[in-house]
Amino acid sequence: MRLQEIKGSDGKSAGVFIPQEDWFLIKSSYPDIDSLDKNIPEWQQKLLDERREAIAKNPTSVRPISDLLQLLDFEM
Repeated sequence: MRLQEIKGSDGKSAGVFIPQEDWFLIKSSYPDIDSLDKNIPEWQQKLLDERREAIAKNPTSVRPISDLLQLLDFEM
C-alpha cells in the first residue's frame, strides 16, 4: 500500500491519502467499511476524553511508537 501523509501549513500531519486502487483492495476485504457506524459508544468516548485530558496535563507522558519499536529492536 502506498500511503501518502498530508501535512498542514504548520508541517504537522493532517491526514493520509490512500490511492484509489488500494482503497478498492481494502473495500474488497472489508465490504461493509463504508457503512460502519461512525459513532462510538458513550463509555468509549468518555474513556478517550479522559485520556486526552491526562495527556494535555502531561504531554511528555506520550512518546512515539517508534521509540518503543527501537527499544524492542524492531525494524520499520
